Amino acid sequence: MRLTNKRIYLDYNSTSPLAPSVKEWLAKGDFVFANPASVHTSGKQTNRYINETSEYLCHLFGNSTAQFELLFHSGGTEGINTFIKGFAAQKQLEGQAIDFYYTSTDHSSVKATAKYLADRGHRTHIIPVDSNGNFDDQILIEKMNQSPGPVLYNFTSVNNETGVQFKLQRAEKIKEATGCKVHVDAVQAIGKVEGWQALSEGLDAYTFSAHKFGAMKGVGFSFFKKQFQFLPLIEGGGQQNGHRAGTENAMGIYSVFLALREMVESQQLVKLKEAKELFEDRFLNLVGTKGQIIAHTGSRNSNTTNLILDGINSQTSAAAFDMAGIDVSIGPACSSGVNEPSPVLLAMGYSEQQALSALRLSFSPYFDNIELDHTWQAVSNVLTGLIK
Repeated sequence: MRLTNKRIYLDYNSTSPLAPSVKEWLAKGDFVFANPASVHTSGKQTNRYINETSEYLCHLFGNSTAQFELLFHSGGTEGINTFIKGFAAQKQLEGQAIDFYYTSTDHSSVKATAKYLADRGHRTHIIPVDSNGNFDDQILIEKMNQSPGPVLYNFTSVNNETGVQFKLQRAEKIKEATGCKVHVDAVQAIGKVEGWQALSEGLDAYTFSAHKFGAMKGVGFSFFKKQFQFLPLIEGGGQQNGHRAGTENAMGIYSVFLALREMVESQQLVKLKEAKELFEDRFLNLVGTKGQIIAHTGSRNSNTTNLILDGINSQTSAAAFDMAGIDVSIGPACSSGVNEPSPVLLAMGYSEQQALSALRLSFSPYFDNIELDHTWQAVSNVLTGLIK
């Protein structure tokens, strides 16, 4: 997507620019400011914005309030922490340690939460993956069925670095075979996979983050089954039925409604996938044996391409793209100026040198063949300079 600052932005998995409908609303300056819990007219007006968004989300995702509750929070990291830590804390209160399962390519917030659980006496289990980011369902099921405690499984439907996608039906089968509880990290799903609105009622919780699809930062939402018990991560005034204390971020919540409504009305997943695949074909034709695409033969979403330029450090290539006015990602953030290899790629069996040579390009939900031509011209110029 070409932004107002004339740069080509290819980092949508990191964060998305505000949707036009959100920017138009903010430009009006008619901000909701009152506490939605207040009984006066201004408070009720603020609460109406939250209610309108809640009703839209329940309708969009096809959920009956008899099955799921809706929880607003600050985003993906808080949602993940809430359900994993909250479930473990609830079971520990009942005198049980849990068995927590997650894949070696899960988001860093999942891995950090797993360490938190292990430090408090719970059992954590890492599921290995192959070069396509895939894992063996049967081995996982066998291990889960041998677990001594209640089992919680974090199921990442779309990987943020590689775009590797797992369908919800897979998690359903694992739950049916083991009786485990399943939290779905769906942060990277909206607008990037077919059927992202269709949530399985058989799974226990889903977490989304607003700034990944054009809404404001600092807000996210989750659906969770009413039978899924967890202790709240944040306690205080008892808001949201006691599941998350604190005055709701009404402006951020309403931006979720605006951004999602706009996406539903104008998304073009087929065109996005076609344009991404054509981009990848052009990349492979240009670089030949000097590059590759991560999980190229695996199941991936419609907007993510993770590239390796053999022998070229990603900091060098990212700097070249940056100077050309193109924003790309090099995976995990740098620490003290040192480019660290991606744990995700290392877990998939790539070498440290390959992991240090990877670039992630994540396209706009509205990326198509028309936009591809302009983008490819700029990208190919940089690539040609790097591999010559």
